[in-house]
Amino acid sequence: MCHQDSPRYKSVCIIAIYRAPSGNFDLFLSKLDAVLRNLYTATLEYILCGDINIDYLTDGDRKSRLDALLTTYNLTRTVNFPTRIQKYSATAIDNIFIDTSKMGNYTISPLINGLSDHDAQCITLHSYTSRPPLKDYRLIRDINDHMINDFLNQLSCETWDNVFSTDNVNIMFNSFLDTYLKMFYSSFPLKRVYLNKKHKNWITLGILTSCKHKRELFTACRNNNNTDLLKHYKSYCKILSAVIKQAKKLNFAYKIKKASNKNKTIWNIVHLESNKTDNTDKINILNINWIPISDCQKMANEFNKYFSSVAKNINMKQNKFSPYNVDNITPPSLLKSVVQQSVTKN
Repeated sequence: MCHQDSPRYKSVCIIAIYRAPSGNFDLFLSKLDAVLRNLYTATLEYILCGDINIDYLTDGDRKSRLDALLTTYNLTRTVNFPTRIQKYSATAIDNIFIDTSKMGNYTISPLINGLSDHDAQCITLHSYTSRPPLKDYRLIRDINDHMINDFLNQLSCETWDNVFSTDNVNIMFNSFLDTYLKMFYSSFPLKRVYLNKKHKNWITLGILTSCKHKRELFTACRNNNNTDLLKHYKSYCKILSAVIKQAKKLNFAYKIKKASNKNKTIWNIVHLESNKTDNTDKINILNINWIPISDCQKMANEFNKYFSSVAKNINMKQNKFSPYNVDNITPPSLLKSVVQQSVTKN
């Protein structure tokens, strides 16, 4: 995770890597060198981080070779504390490498999240000038009817001469894909969509404090073999889970009580808890007797016609097996009002 609050550096390249313990170390160095060499520019700043499975608390040949490579790019390690603590070992196999000549004013500390046997590392570069953070966003391609027509028009006007100018299948495919993607990217450009963070109302200050205490208990249990402490930690986790469950229940009950449309609110809660997104699919074409219909009003009429005739169609199929005939029953619209005296009299 990265958060940048400064316009001081035009470009900062953050590279996250992982090296398997049993992986080929020479191949790892060559690939890392190739990546750094391809990305290098005079105005680009590097931050290299990840799990490299090389213990920087002890000296070794692999540590020296990696340092020699990263020194050519002015990258220096910053982590000098254990990042993976076990019962009988403590190693610093996770690290962050920066250019200390340009980012020398920094602080780094472990961040224990209780989710892994590796501790996270939090680095703060004080040389940055802070500014208000930007809103979170994601890039999507805006696709509508106008853009689709433009894309189809470009495809129809393309001669594909560069595709058929060779007999090599690979060159033909690459030429086709290159031309196709150029038209696709020009017709459907990327669009920035800002995300609205939804605050979870059930997360109270007490729950936040309890979660923090839970992480402290996790750290204490990891560093010793006290069975009583471990039992207390498990009991605390169980109680905290019950409290969170009850907080959610009360929050959802309050939302349903205050909602004007209770059924819709209930279904929104169900979708939220089951991680289901809204289904935006719609029917564009309906085939009736193999005839496509795209008009919305005609499709609605066909649905009404079908469901209004279901009872009659069922009766026609079962009429020869049943003494009852739905067609002979008086329609509800023709029934006359009946008073209580006439019912009693009969």
